[in-house]
Amino acid sequence: MENTRSVAAPAAQPMPVVRAIAWSDVRQALVAGIEDFRAAPALGLFFGAVFAAGGILILACLFRFGLAYLAYPLAAGFVLVGPFAAARG
Repeated sequence: MENTRSVAAPAAQPMPVVRAIAWSDVRQALVAGIEDFRAAPALGLFFGAVFAAGGILILACLFRFGLAYLAYPLAAGFVLVGPFAAARG
């Protein structure tokens, strides 16, 4: 007995819209970031210190266990974690 099913083709997904940015957009983002930092400087310094200490701890562990060759790949991954940790929901 042969089991045949008809499978519908998936619907075409719309292409994302990619907008160009200008230097004024970059400047606006930097100004907004500076305003946020001025509103709560202790919070910004705290998270900066935590990530700096985390990076130093990662490097110390790598050198202690003889895995110094992993410093660059782990540092790159560690930097990518920062924006996700800083994102507000």
